[in-house]
Amino acid sequence: MLRCFAHNSVMAVLLRGVSSLVMGILFSRCSTRRTRKVFIDKLPS
Repeated sequence: MLRCFAHNSVMAVLLRGVSSLVMGILFSRCSTRRTRKVFIDKLPS
């Protein structure tokens, strides 16, 4: 029981890390200079 819970928590952390890494790569790849400028313009200065 305890081992299964530890395994599930480790898998959850790994999945979260991998998903955040993939999202970061996709965001950096998809955000060109133009879209990044638009995003920066939307931010309150």
